Amino acid sequence: MAMIASPPQTVIAGSELQGGNKSISLDASGSTPSPGHLIERYIWTVTTAQPGNMEVVYNATVRQANAAFVELPVGSYIVLLRVVDTSDRSSSITQNFVVAGGTPGGLIAVISQPLSYAPASPGPFTTLLLDAQNSSPKPGSSITQYVWAIVDRVNLTADGKPTPVANVTGRLAQVRLRPGAYQVGLLVLDSDNTNAIAQKNFVAGPMPRPPPGEVPVQDMPPPPSPSRRSPG
Repeated sequence: MAMIASPPQTVIAGSELQGGNKSISLDASGSTPSPGHLIERYIWTVTTAQPGNMEVVYNATVRQANAAFVELPVGSYIVLLRVVDTSDRSSSITQNFVVAGGTPGGLIAVISQPLSYAPASPGPFTTLLLDAQNSSPKPGSSITQYVWAIVDRVNLTADGKPTPVANVTGRLAQVRLRPGAYQVGLLVLDSDNTNAIAQKNFVAGPMPRPPPGEVPVQDMPPPPSPSRRSPG
């Protein structure tokens, strides 16, 4: 039986990442094989969680329960774990999770869109959706405001800072950008006057979409043939 011990449903990305990626452990501890067999491999797949815009961002096949790691920016994701044992039987499980700014168990800010790469539209500008729908308040409060800010990370101001290019509000919003490298910031405010901030670096075309990360089966010897029934 496949079990996902990590990631949890909410992974907090600290402000020190500056819009970059969070290293996350993929842990299948607690998974069990068929009686009399051993688990041979753990197959992980991570996709973005936007309906109609799902992308595979990570694949890994490993021989140890806690041997896989993925680096992800703030966003909404689905993790799929498939466990295969020495009888060639398999078991699968999926779980939604978010990488967010904020406080564990409290108010969190989630930038589901834009993704890290947005293909360019025809013409000089690309229209992008800004999606904060998976942000959530702490228990007993409600979100009152979503504030977005986008800066150009390449074309800097005279004092060497990223150039502001757009400011909008709303749980869902749209912006039009020229191709380039940007950072989007999201400030979420709640009814208790607390706030959470998330940041994500992204690219708006026209370069090709990067391939998903892939990790082959690790160069490890296969598990030994079972000489006794494994627990569970």
